Amino acid sequence: MSDKARGGHVAGIYLVDQEGAEPHAQKSVKAVTGAGLAGDRYEKLQGTFSKKEIDPGQHITLIESEAVARVIADGVDIGEGRHRRNLETTGVRLNDLVGKTFQVGEVTLHGHRLCHPCAYLAKVTGEDMITLLKDAGGLRAEIVSGGEICVGDSIVI
Repeated sequence: MSDKARGGHVAGIYLVDQEGAEPHAQKSVKAVTGAGLAGDRYEKLQGTFSKKEIDPGQHITLIESEAVARVIADGVDIGEGRHRRNLETTGVRLNDLVGKTFQVGEVTLHGHRLCHPCAYLAKVTGEDMITLLKDAGGLRAEIVSGGEICVGDSIVI
């Protein structure tokens, strides 16, 4: 396991309350076991990819702030949640967390699969996000044990 996979912290929290809405930064959020983040479109089953029953791999999405910074440096502003992920992390390699259980503050998550950039993100940015975020689109995770997540919380693998 790389040094980056050993831990990091939460750099930002973003919720989108309904499909197509703008993301809103939060200082903290309640993670609901088996459902998602309280008030987020996927917890309310109103996201673009929502089904009648929530997919455990859709509870919460994470992206590395380092990847966000690279895309911004390339001239595409996906800061302040415009990347459409719930948690922005720093100091942890998210690709290494597929299939692993880890703590974010008091919450236990399980990494289900990579969160590849999609056509929707390309549409809202007007850019080739599939290329810009290749191998760095983030992680989809299940909320195994809920609680509060706060900006600055440690991520412990």
